[in-house]
Amino acid sequence: MNKVKNIKYMLLMFFLLIGGIAYNQDVLDGYLLEAAKNNPGLQSRFNDYMASLEKVPQVGTLPDPQITFGYFIQPVETRV
Repeated sequence: MNKVKNIKYMLLMFFLLIGGIAYNQDVLDGYLLEAAKNNPGLQSRFNDYMASLEKVPQVGTLPDPQITFGYFIQPVETRV
């Protein structure tokens, strides 16, 4: 009986420990997100990246390909 009680106690402690770690990870993620939002160097690099994405479609685009077909009703006279 005492052995079962010890196992239950250990499982309870394990789940409480895992829950605490998960909560601390959420708090850390919040702090990292806040730091990224307020970092001017990181914002500058991100804006440079977004600007470079906008330049790509503008540079080096070719016109849409077109196919034409011509048919002469009368034969072309090549003699002078």
